[in-house]
Amino acid sequence: ITISPIQVEIAQQEIYKNKLGKYIHVIEGDYHNLNQYYTVSNKYDLIYFLESLGHATQPEIIIQQAFNLLKKGGKIYIKDFYKKKSNNQHTQHKINQVIQSINKNYEYHTLDLTSIIDALRNVGFEIDFIKKFDFKDDINIRYEFEQHHNIDIFGEIPEFYPAEWLEILCSKT
Repeated sequence: ITISPIQVEIAQQEIYKNKLGKYIHVIEGDYHNLNQYYTVSNKYDLIYFLESLGHATQPEIIIQQAFNLLKKGGKIYIKDFYKKKSNNQHTQHKINQVIQSINKNYEYHTLDLTSIIDALRNVGFEIDFIKKFDFKDDINIRYEFEQHHNIDIFGEIPEFYPAEWLEILCSKT
């Protein structure tokens, strides 16, 4: 499910090209309302959030709905951007400033790992793994985008990584 009609069109072309129509269905819609689009509980094997849960205003509601849709043994996979935490107050202040700027300028809600883990566990998911993955930030593309849109997420702060890309895989037991 995606709110982007372009993503739906591209996905449907790829599904058709690879003869996966029997296995994969993509629809245009708002994932905050999964239960309106998918009405049969305990049906699905996998729900996949690829760099998308950070756009949710209430990810815990989406996680609950995803849990209800998965069959026993089903998996939820979340690959997204999680705010770093520091024991150093000054460093944490810088992280918070940059994250606030990212969220404002990119219309995002950078995820808090602890909150997401709590939401997953509270509905009954068992965590299979949480891990970093190899992510290469193409600084040139980001710089050009930010210049074009007059975005300065760092202000007077020297650039650093205020968040990390993580993968989370959980099972419905």
